[in-house]
Amino acid sequence: MFPPQHHADRDAALADSIDLSWLWEYGEHLIDSDPYCLNLGSPARRREILGRYRVRPELFAEANTMANAILGRFKKSIGIALSQ
Repeated sequence: MFPPQHHADRDAALADSIDLSWLWEYGEHLIDSDPYCLNLGSPARRREILGRYRVRPELFAEANTMANAILGRFKKSIGIALSQ
């Protein structure tokens, strides 16, 4: 069960447990991932940058679709709303 989602324009707290094991599914299409502020249960300030990632799909036109899919999964994994 995931914690309640919060609006991206408000301070929140990260989930007490964060599973990012699903990232492997993107294989070579995920060329960089830096979750540098993902500390379990820690506060997340409004508009704070928690991490970043870069994708390289086979077709450039798929880049936004893939990036948005990853963003959606990050939202579920960390338990707070995110903006891009």
